[in-house]
Amino acid sequence: MRGDRLCLSHLRFEGHDARPDAAGADGLVVEALSITEVDTDGLVHARTHFDVDDFDAAIAELDARYLAGEAAACAQTWSGFAIAFAGFNRRELKLAPGWVNIDHRRGAAFAPGDMAAYIHDLWNDSPDVNMYVEVVHRLSNLGVVITQAAHGTSQHGFRGRMAGSSIFTFDDDLVSRCELFDEADLEAAIAKFDQLASRRGDWRRGVARIRKRMVAFCGPGLGCLGRNRGRQLFGHRPPRVVMPRINMGEMRWSKICKPPPTSASRYRW
Repeated sequence: MRGDRLCLSHLRFEGHDARPDAAGADGLVVEALSITEVDTDGLVHARTHFDVDDFDAAIAELDARYLAGEAAACAQTWSGFAIAFAGFNRRELKLAPGWVNIDHRRGAAFAPGDMAAYIHDLWNDSPDVNMYVEVVHRLSNLGVVITQAAHGTSQHGFRGRMAGSSIFTFDDDLVSRCELFDEADLEAAIAKFDQLASRRGDWRRGVARIRKRMVAFCGPGLGCLGRNRGRQLFGHRPPRVVMPRINMGEMRWSKICKPPPTSASRYRW
């Protein structure tokens, strides 16, 4: 499933040929992969069928429709996620420096920070392992919460399926955080994602409050920096602001503002 309006289904139809001359014939079986898209009222808007062997093509079409529809508002996040997932299946890791990775599953397979080594061990043990997204539960500019599944055959001939829920956040197109949960712990994964989103919102609101106070205190000098950031940082030297001086318990602020030079000069810290 992708969001609230797209799903990929495996259809199977069974029956018998009712013609008189077909008595005793084997039963009929028809199978197909089907993408169903509904509108905002829950009515079927489009349906596309694929052969059962065209799973990768069906997933690609499902993701393309999701990006063009519900995921359009978070296109950069979804594109970064798609790149990261495709990289996994090509045996490539798209990781941001200092990325956070935690395994919350029962009987965790790796210690915090050791996920990259765990993935390489998985590739070595099951060279044909392939991972895909089953359900997208959350998508925002912060990241995604998904249920994923992987199929592969170990070097000892064991064919297995792994499934679970995960949180991914991104720094541009690189994974900055990945947390794994058991499939049954989806609510815990969503709660952690909401907590991360709340922290991000608190940080942004805090920065906005600080800047508002600085502009109110320092006057148009700093306000000009906000309105003409490019010219102030790379054209003229901005006004110099002297930090607080404490004297006998009284805090005094002073500001020294100088007009910009006649010729452009690069700003230096």
